[in-house]
Formats: sequence, structure tokens, C-alpha cells
Amino acid sequence: MDFSFNDDHLALREAVQRFCAGEYPAELRGNAATPAQAQQRRAAMAELGLLGLPFSGDVGGSDQGAIEVMLVSQALGHALGDGAFVASTVMAGQLLTRLGSAAQQQQWLPGLASGKQQMAVALYEAGARYDWQRTETRATPSGAGWVLDGHKTLVLQGDSADVLLVVARTAGGVADRSGLSVFAVDATAPGLMVQGFDTLDNRRAAHLTLKAV
Repeated sequence: MDFSFNDDHLALREAVQRFCAGEYPAELRGNAATPAQAQQRRAAMAELGLLGLPFSGDVGGSDQGAIEVMLVSQALGHALGDGAFVASTVMAGQLLTRLGSAAQQQQWLPGLASGKQQMAVALYEAGARYDWQRTETRATPSGAGWVLDGHKTLVLQGDSADVLLVVARTAGGVADRSGLSVFAVDATAPGLMVQGFDTLDNRRAAHLTLKAV
């Protein structure tokens, strides 16, 4: 098998490396970004087409695949770039692409691709030791919707997301492998408390508390 990159791959990698050289100079790499810097970088990544890289064209994406996503992630990681691309585009965006209806994709993915919105995935819970299926957060039917109660931890970029994709239990016990669903929760929803913090590499993450959300 031929594992060499084609000309398009090389051009993408070079474009992202140039972006990183300008936005993350070596002497400042790893420093925490101000909100203004984060917004400026997000706008620049959107202009380069990076934030919609794996999404389909009808939602503002570029229809690119795993190799292209890997090249961008590698370049950003080498420059100690912020985690918004991984959290919003790679994790949340692709989860929405796989699980969301066409209407839901049209509702949110264009905003992610343009950088006007951010999403984060809330998987893990304290004491679960990174076993995301060990979930105590519960969703209970209420009228035409659901009410969520529980806690989530280590949500990458969770304090800057506009929408949180929360894994919650709709059936079964805490350790069951089935009975889990994903809920799109507005970050301003009543009953949702977001506690943001710096990670060891000066990125951002958050703990979530959901009380009758």
C-alpha cells in the first residue's frame, strides 16, 4: 500500500503549518489564550476551511476525510494549539454527523464550520476511570422532551461551548453498556452549571452539573 501524501495533503499541511507559525510562535507556545486571541484564531481557522473540514458541503464543510483531519491535528498539536478544533470539529461535529438527523445537522454544523458556534462533548464522570459508558447522569421523559440530572467532568473546551452534547442514561443501570443517549444542551439552559479550569497544557476544560436541565 502507498502511504505517501498527495499534493493536496502536502498543501494542506503547509497551510496549517504557516497558520501555526504566525499564531503560535515558538516562544509563546503553550501559553493560555485570551478570549480575544481564541476568537481571532477560530475565525482564521474557519477562513482556511479547517473548522468544517470533515463535514459535507451542504452544511459548509469540505467533505474531507481522516487523513486531512489527522494532518491538521498533527500540526496544531506540534504548535501546542488550542483544543477548539479537536473538541468542536473532530469530537462534537463528527458525533453530530453520525447521530444527528438531517435537520439537526443543518441547525448546528454550519455554525461550527464558520466558527460562529462551538460544541463540546460531555462524556466522562468522576470515578468512572475514563469508561464513558459507566454513566450515572440520567435523562427522564418530561412532556415532549427530557430532563437531565447528573455530573460530567473533564469536558474539553466545555466552558466556551455554545452547545454541549451530553451522554445520559435513558434506561438500565450505571454500568450497563446499553441505554445511553446523547442530548444537545444549550450552554445557557437553566439548571446547568459550568465550572471551567485550565488543564496542565494551558488548554481549557470544565466540570458540568445538571440539575433538572
